[in-house]
Amino acid sequence: MPIHKFPVKLLPVRFILFVIVGLIGSGFHLLTLWIFHLILSLQFISAQAIAIVVAMTGNYFINNNFTFRDKRIRGIKLLSGLFSFYLVCSVGAVISMATSYWLYHPQQNNWILAAMAGAIAGSLWNYYFSSLLTWKDRKTL
Repeated sequence: MPIHKFPVKLLPVRFILFVIVGLIGSGFHLLTLWIFHLILSLQFISAQAIAIVVAMTGNYFINNNFTFRDKRIRGIKLLSGLFSFYLVCSVGAVISMATSYWLYHPQQNNWILAAMAGAIAGSLWNYYFSSLLTWKDRKTL
């Protein structure tokens, strides 16, 4: 049964697609980090910055073509949409970091839960505000 036909919609289909794209972006991020840091011997922080931009850029274009297909940004506005997405996701990254830092307790060895909570908090922010600001979707959530 397709997800949009489930009798009870716990989460909007668009949010689920956004999260799937985010997971794909995580793969882009790790692959890019591996190439630039381990293969090309770039310092970690520089390779990390490149990987973040590559993942955000990939996520933007995939979301634009699939997740927000009906709100697709075209032409020269693609560039302003990309910068809007960068801005929103940069705030989302800070929220993710702050949430995970706030929840992390070394003595409890809860780093996985803290990281997951941070990822969820950042994803919610990114979805809501990129829907609203980047793709101008007023029906978000």
